[in-house]
Formats: sequence, C-alpha cells, structure tokens
Amino acid sequence: MENEHDLFNDEPPFEFKKAQRDDALLEKSKQDLLNSISAIKHRKSRQLTRIWLPVLTACVLVTGLLLVFNHKRPGQVAVFQTNDNQQTITLPDSSQIILNRFSEIRANLIGWSNSRREVWLTGEAFFEIRKIKTGDNGYNNFIVHTAKGDIEVLGTSFNVHTDSLGFSTELHTGSIQAHVGKENVIPLSPGQMLVVQGSTIYKKQVNVQLYSAWKDGEFHFDHTSLAEIITLIEKYYNLKVKTGEHIPLKEKKLSGNISVKDSGRLFNALRVIMELQVQQKGDSLIIK
Repeated sequence: MENEHDLFNDEPPFEFKKAQRDDALLEKSKQDLLNSISAIKHRKSRQLTRIWLPVLTACVLVTGLLLVFNHKRPGQVAVFQTNDNQQTITLPDSSQIILNRFSEIRANLIGWSNSRREVWLTGEAFFEIRKIKTGDNGYNNFIVHTAKGDIEVLGTSFNVHTDSLGFSTELHTGSIQAHVGKENVIPLSPGQMLVVQGSTIYKKQVNVQLYSAWKDGEFHFDHTSLAEIITLIEKYYNLKVKTGEHIPLKEKKLSGNISVKDSGRLFNALRVIMELQVQQKGDSLIIK
C-alpha cells in the first residue's frame, strides 16, 4: 500500500546525524546539577532543624518537669487496692500492712531495699513494721508518704488515715515522727494521735485501739467519753455530728464491745446507756 513502510525493512525517509559532543558544556551541566542538589539538601536540613528543634526542646522540658514532679513517687510499683474488703500485705522485710476498705497503697517491691523502705498511702492502713539494723548498729527508717506529709518510723505499729484535707495517725508501739511541710517535724509517743487537717495541726492522748478497731471489726469501749465516740462516728460512718449546747461530752462514758459495722447498735447504746436523743438526717447525726 502506498505510503506504508515496514519499520523493520524499509529504508527510513530521513536519517539521524550524530551531534558533536561538547565535553566542556557537559561538565558544566553536571556541576550545575550537583550544586542544585546540594542546595536543596541544605535547605531541607535547615527546614527540618526549624521544625524539630522546638519539638525536641519541649520534650526535654516536659521530661524534666515530670522528673521533678515525680521525685517522691515510686518507679516500678506494686499497687494494692481494696473495695468493700480488707487486705493484708506482707512486705519483703516481713513487715505487714493491713489495708482498710476503699484504700490504696503503692510500694516499689521490685526495687525494694532494706535501706530504702517506703510506701505511698491513700485511704487508711495499719502498719506493723520490723526494725532493720544497719551496718553501724543503727536502724533503717520506714516512710509512709501521704498527700499532705510523711510519717517516718523505725520499727513500730501505728494506724494512718488520709483524706482530702490531710491525715491522722495513732501510735500503738515504738516511735514515729511526722514530716509536715518543709521544716515541721512532729515526734509521737505510744498512745498519742496526730491530726493534720489543712493548716490545723495538733496532738492528743487517745485510746489508740479504738482508731484501729476497723481491722478487728469491733469497737472495745472502756469508759470511753462521748467526745471520743463522736470522733469515731464521724470517721467510720462519714457523718457530721451536731450536739446540743449543754451535753457533757467528756463526762458521759461508755463501756462494752460493739461491731464496727453495726452503727444502729452504737446509736441505740447512746440512747439507752447515755440517755441521749440520737437522730440521723441524711449525712448528719443530731445528739441532744
């Protein structure tokens, strides 16, 4: 057919002529290309530096803040939590903690060392701490951290209760000292109770067995004053007690054993034995 060509056999209607190579021009083009690539890399490097430098700086600052904020928090921790039950915890040094209901305690059991014994408490717990001797015939301390202060002990038994305003502790045996704020160190002797509530701090003599009665499930009253019973009612039953003007809070006393969970029996004892009018309204208890 006319104007058809066999691309493989026909002679082409035109011919290609090989151009003369200009080596100098080729070298110049190659150098220009390399310079362009180098400029692009440098520009991207500066852009990446501008993008990532603030991010890396922020990461370093956040890490520093976290380290400062968590300087008193445990690293690798075991967390013990209770609901409507109690739990007994045995520490690596054989010390024991009885954790009350709806409480939490954290301890670095993985990295536990007898030279650095410490736990973090939210709620309430009773502690029986063993004395651990040091190489120079001294004793290693045991520290209970709370949100509002720390309690430092050697070997002793004591109760600690924490809430949103502070903490209280009652010493059964041995000796402890509480650290409140930066400079306030308060020593306690057996039979003493320390109360830290906001800016209010005070010590008083109490029947310490009553304040750890929760672990045995029973109050053991022995000529216990109405004033002290009111403190227990507010602590154990989360009630605000309101009293009449002329009730002798220190003179009226009660003896006997009553289950901690049986608030109704305790209120009846106040009515019958102390001859008081006791009425509960919501989260308030009125005593007249």
